[in-house]
Amino acid sequence: MKKIAFLLVSMMLSGCSYLTEFFIYNSTLEPIYVSYQFKYLKHSDAFISAAEIKSFRSFTKIKDVEDQSALRIDSISKTVSCILKPKEALWIGADTNFSLKNEYDAEKLRANLTLLEIEAANQVFSYDSTTVLHKFQTFDLNHVGISVE
Repeated sequence: MKKIAFLLVSMMLSGCSYLTEFFIYNSTLEPIYVSYQFKYLKHSDAFISAAEIKSFRSFTKIKDVEDQSALRIDSISKTVSCILKPKEALWIGADTNFSLKNEYDAEKLRANLTLLEIEAANQVFSYDSTTVLHKFQTFDLNHVGISVE
């Protein structure tokens, strides 16, 4: 009986945490160019220095992509850049128990960003740490991102 109670408590405690991943999605029918400058070499939170290209069927169905040749990471200039094909997303980091509604979490989302540029349909959109937050949306607990349409 004690083992069952311990198992139930363990499952309840582990179920309280969830991982939220951050993406920039190419929802257009054309390739887009994405570039961002980060402040620090980090492997957690958002706008990290170890980004990856993924593919997606929907904003919540993400798959790994083997070919990362379109991705450029320059640790000297602290820049990540890539060309995203349609239905590709740039994974830019993750955090646990993240919510856009939480001011502390929102600060973590933009804390490592210097400049984000997205070029789509011959237009360049630029965001810095003070303007980027309104572009993000929550798709579910595990997926937060910017959809370029």
